[in-house]
Amino acid sequence: GSHYVEYAMIRNVLLLADPLSFWQYFDWWARGFSFDTAIHAGPQLGAWGYAMRAVEFASFSLCGIVVMAMPFARSGRVAIPTA
Repeated sequence: GSHYVEYAMIRNVLLLADPLSFWQYFDWWARGFSFDTAIHAGPQLGAWGYAMRAVEFASFSLCGIVVMAMPFARSGRVAIPTA
């Protein structure tokens, strides 16, 4: 979702002879992941950048599940229905 919005905004700014597709942009973005410090930029992770994006997606999803389960935890009800 949000990555596509970012792609759409950048696509309109960059004047490339051959515009990038979303998947080309996402590949460039994932492979370009690096751990930067205030002193220098770290090496790009390459294909391991996809693993970091998977961790990002999983943590985002888990936080969403936890937030949705909080009202059930506070009321003492079980969030998972039993049959």
